[in-house]
Amino acid sequence: IHSQNTYILSFRLECLKCEEPKIAAITGCICPNNSLEEKKNCSVEDLQQGICEEDKCSDKCRNQAMAVSKDRRSCIPCTDSSFFDTETMSCSCGNPAFVENPDGTFVLNKRLVEFYDGQSGLPIYQTCVECPLGTAVISESVIHKNGNIDQSNLKYSTAGATFILDPFSCVPCPDPNMYFDKSYRCKCKDGYKMVGVASIGPQSCIIMNPTLLNNYADVKFNNDRGLPISLQSIIFSHFYLKVASGCEYAKGEGDAILSTIESCQTLANLCVMNMYDERSIPCAEYQMIVNKRLTSYHGQEGWKTRMPWLYYLNDSNDVLGDRGIKLSMSFADNRGRESTLDFRLIKYSLGKYFYFYKQLCPY
Repeated sequence: IHSQNTYILSFRLECLKCEEPKIAAITGCICPNNSLEEKKNCSVEDLQQGICEEDKCSDKCRNQAMAVSKDRRSCIPCTDSSFFDTETMSCSCGNPAFVENPDGTFVLNKRLVEFYDGQSGLPIYQTCVECPLGTAVISESVIHKNGNIDQSNLKYSTAGATFILDPFSCVPCPDPNMYFDKSYRCKCKDGYKMVGVASIGPQSCIIMNPTLLNNYADVKFNNDRGLPISLQSIIFSHFYLKVASGCEYAKGEGDAILSTIESCQTLANLCVMNMYDERSIPCAEYQMIVNKRLTSYHGQEGWKTRMPWLYYLNDSNDVLGDRGIKLSMSFADNRGRESTLDFRLIKYSLGKYFYFYKQLCPY
């Protein structure tokens, strides 16, 4: 753990402190965004003797009411729709401030854009352009009154998503059916409901609840004495409503197909985490959806289109008598027959990501 205004020198596993006015960054100590970085020229002899002066942070730009360029090497003017903000000592677009009790409408923001000379490539001025509706500019000057800002690392959180303060970027909320309101908090559009647990990850918007709702976060198991125990899982609370709704009310066009598949995959994983217990809400919801789907893969009634396969629904005699796998096995090493099985572990995230697979044993 390293303290404030320090950075990690990785090859020495050491925390080094930055002397003011410099601030810590991943690469080392740098000047603040509103300070000009003045490079010192060093000769080869100075470098060899280790007597080069450090780069200095200068107030030259702010004294001229000019902004510091993004590379901290030039003083440039604020033009057109931007102006020099004496509080932040940088160009500003005059975005509306945080409102404690917003009226539920979209916040309208502009972001800074830095223009460069076509021949020299040097920055020449900063101006403002409008953000797409529903997005916002997360800048310190805009949200410094909002309690969700973390002053120690200049990050801001809403709806389970974390944003870096950046006046040059318009950022969207974590769900396409969310928007930033005038309090710079993410809200679901009219007709949608916000679900998920912000402390676990990004929240989502759903338009309809899944059919099965009661006690969906309950996980039941037996303790070491064989007695039943029930607890509420924050992971199930975070995922279930979103993925059960997304799987049950499937959409069949474009990116929505992939979203439906991912939702059904996560719902199936929640069922597996309940040990395939058909009395649990995730497994019961999964089975209900399977029964509603019409088309199946490879003649297996339990393996429905765009859904994982968890249960055999065919008659047990049909399953035992199936000869679809053309593999002959033997307890002895006979010619033309296999005597060993190759087991492999495949690892996915609870949601949708494939991590890796590995061979568990050579035989």
